Amino acid sequence: YGLQGFDPENEGTAISGIATTTATVPTAGFPSATTVDVYVQASCSVTGTSTDWVGPVSFVTPCSAITVNADNPYTEAFNSGSMPMCWGEEIITGSTSWDFYSGYAHFNYTPGASARLVSPVFNLSTTGAYQVEFDHAEPDYSGGADSLWLYYRTSATAEWVRLGQYGNHSSSMEHAIVLLPNPSATY
Repeated sequence: YGLQGFDPENEGTAISGIATTTATVPTAGFPSATTVDVYVQASCSVTGTSTDWVGPVSFVTPCSAITVNADNPYTEAFNSGSMPMCWGEEIITGSTSWDFYSGYAHFNYTPGASARLVSPVFNLSTTGAYQVEFDHAEPDYSGGADSLWLYYRTSATAEWVRLGQYGNHSSSMEHAIVLLPNPSATY
């Protein structure tokens, strides 16, 4: 196993002597949110022969909390055209999901549908005030309009707490700045 794109003939880390059909690849030592490739090869100790490499099978290491402070602010401009690494989505009702374009994320409003766009976990444990800034628009579509609700929680198992609701019924962008209460290491 090794970082995405490694050559199993000459690079990577080998795990040998596995006599079962399952093995665990340790993720310690790999950076957060890194793609790791795994190749498998069978070898026969009696004949000394090996099969061809099979793979890669890829996985991404877990995301760590992002430490944010005055010297290390976090920004996400949604410039990749896809969901950013370590972000997630929770469909609340319906089946509509978020779309990503160069420079913005968009929820395709359909009546009764709602979904949360969930940021990575942030470590806000250093002293200071924290805020989130964002631009938003909620256009009116034939009598139905999007609403944007801003939530936070202080741990992965805590209840979501609503900080604000935005519904300007306009396609014009508005800028919002919201102070974040109750900072924690798993915000």
